[in-house]
Amino acid sequence: MAEAYRVLKPGGRFAFTGGSARSKGGPSVSAADELGVRLNELFGEFAAFLPPNGSMGTPVDAADLLAAAGFVDLREDFAEVAIAFPDTETLWRWSLTHGYRAFIEDLPDDRRAEFHERVLALRAKDLVLRRVSGVWSGRKPGVVRSQG
Repeated sequence: MAEAYRVLKPGGRFAFTGGSARSKGGPSVSAADELGVRLNELFGEFAAFLPPNGSMGTPVDAADLLAAAGFVDLREDFAEVAIAFPDTETLWRWSLTHGYRAFIEDLPDDRRAEFHERVLALRAKDLVLRRVSGVWSGRKPGVVRSQG
């Protein structure tokens, strides 16, 4: 955050995606997102096997991070995405690169193997994952003066 603040011109806006402990709660996962509902249920089931104080860490507060770096006019918007997967193996590989790796790696070996098998066995009418992500932003104070 500090580096983004440093290089941004006065009056510029910095934005990033991700969850936050302060999230106002955008649109929830709907029943229409069958794959997302099934995936969320699977994560919920296996969360019981995570060790205390694992590498998942604690949720960050995006607004606090932005404010601490000096940003003002903080806001949270939401972006909706639909990601189509050709098969569940591709869904598994994607999950390892999009925020789920720490969860998966924190599972005990036997549970991690079972989780992998269960992801590969997920069935849904389509393999489209619909997600809503928070987009947090803040503006660097100051006004940019026009040249001329």
